[in-house]
Amino acid sequence: MIESAGDRVLVESLSSGKSYKRWDAVAFLDANDERGVAQVKRIVGLPGELVAIRDGDLLVDDQIARKTLDEFRQMAILVFDDNWSRSVTARVPTGSTWEGRSPRQEWRRDGDGYSFVGPNPRDAFGSGSDREHFSGRDDELQWLEFDMRRRYLAASEQISTPILDAYGYNQSLSRELQTAHDLLCVTRLRVNDADVTVWRLKDGQERFELWSDWRIGRLRLLHNDRLVWARNVGWLSHP
Repeated sequence: MIESAGDRVLVESLSSGKSYKRWDAVAFLDANDERGVAQVKRIVGLPGELVAIRDGDLLVDDQIARKTLDEFRQMAILVFDDNWSRSVTARVPTGSTWEGRSPRQEWRRDGDGYSFVGPNPRDAFGSGSDREHFSGRDDELQWLEFDMRRRYLAASEQISTPILDAYGYNQSLSRELQTAHDLLCVTRLRVNDADVTVWRLKDGQERFELWSDWRIGRLRLLHNDRLVWARNVGWLSHP
């Protein structure tokens, strides 16, 4: 393997008296490394704690170590970039992608995103746009679904799979991949003529849905079809 210069890290050397906390990134010299190369690691355990990794989750004293939203954003690892996938040549399968689930092809590529070109659901289901006016069947909503795929052997051989904790670092280490349960989706949404939009995240066991009612400016979060949070925010309303 040919050695090459990697990313550079600026280390603050005057913070020896700092009180460190979980998830902080730190640099230190390995006493067993004669080259004097600094190691960069992230703190996961503090003095007196019992730390374990179980099914891909970090446990501290038998409890899953939770992150704040800000910590989650800082530590998130990119697993799919739709902007990048569109730049791949047609000769190479892009693998994972967003696809419309309706056979009527109501979702289509539109420049740097996707557009819904089907009829407004309110025309088919009356005047109601709230969750109670839908029976919950998938055929009542026109889904744009993310399909994570992995290639095997030849690039043309792909199978759908849950999102795993595979990433581009330490590829030489052999380990069992785990299903990623902490997921972050970043997007821009422009609504022209819709009563309701729904975001659904599921991992095979748990399902979360965020319902946005654009008529009255209301957000609702459901966990396994049970309402767990709701808020009225007028800025959701549009002409």
